[in-house]
Amino acid sequence: MKLRLLVLFLTIFIGCCRKPDELNNTPIGIPPYVAYALRPISGAVTVTVIDMEKDSIVGIHRVAKGREYLSDLALGPDSMLYLTMSDKDLDHTGKVIRIFDPEEGKIIKDVEVDLDPERIYALPNGKAIIAHQLRRFIDTSFITTVFDMRSQNVRKIIKMKTILGSVLFHPSNEIYFFYLYLPPFFDQSILFRYDQENDTLAEKTILSDTLNTEVIVFGTATKLYSAFEDSISIYDFPSGHKLKVIQIGKPSADLLTLPNGKVYVAHNTFEAWRYGNYDSLSIIDVNTDEVIKTIQVCKGPRSMAYSKDLNKVYVAGNLGTRISVINPENDSVIKNIVSDLASEDEWGYSKIIVNR
Repeated sequence: MKLRLLVLFLTIFIGCCRKPDELNNTPIGIPPYVAYALRPISGAVTVTVIDMEKDSIVGIHRVAKGREYLSDLALGPDSMLYLTMSDKDLDHTGKVIRIFDPEEGKIIKDVEVDLDPERIYALPNGKAIIAHQLRRFIDTSFITTVFDMRSQNVRKIIKMKTILGSVLFHPSNEIYFFYLYLPPFFDQSILFRYDQENDTLAEKTILSDTLNTEVIVFGTATKLYSAFEDSISIYDFPSGHKLKVIQIGKPSADLLTLPNGKVYVAHNTFEAWRYGNYDSLSIIDVNTDEVIKTIQVCKGPRSMAYSKDLNKVYVAGNLGTRISVINPENDSVIKNIVSDLASEDEWGYSKIIVNR
């Protein structure tokens, strides 16, 4: 929340100097292997376009107008970017999914959804799941939106007494929705299997702990890994019983499961700028559930993405200007991609995604 307010104040200042309805982007060529990273630069919300074969920046587009704040992005089957507008301005919460052409640098259209779309998860079947973290006072439920990226319309609304914490991808290609513990409205942490054909929630797994974190993944077909405070908890699936706690010693902002039997843990907190020591990843071996290595990466690692085709991990720093590229075979940094359009003292990237 503090980060969002800071970015909004900066955006107001920058917005006063520009015409509010013009992005003024220059078209760029999109490489075959491309990564997109979301970040504010001098108050303007932008998307950085990265050539993954060369590990270099090929362009940066503004994606917000005036006081808008866009908090997450996903890549559609049409190669368009789908961005969640969580704030229209300081006085109005957003309710739009922005469809953006990354090649032309232009807004295709804005599609109205429910209040405060915070996070968006692209599914292999062309749908996207949108998590909303606010509700109106008159409502008794939080909203999860099923969005069809092919027709660019809302497909279904799912209502729950609590917030969708995360969408999880099981090795069997099943999709699961993780709903948060939210007292007094919801007194459990539950994982539902998502019926992709009918857009309904099916059988459920109740975790033995009450969790209010969105940082949770399938490490294997039978184990869930969740970050809480300074540790990683491991749960059996589908029973939900806790198997082990790994003491890490630092908060974790993201977890990434790799096909070679490892889980990457990105250490970050919104106070990383104060303490200055959140610039590392812990690597867990899922066979032993032990930390086997810690490596130094970009400052404040916040979001990670894995390119299966190129066998690289991209780590976006929430502070400064860097994106670290990792070889997962030997868990070493092979390059740091540095933007020259921002300062090391500015907020960095909040999300990174890859196309393949």
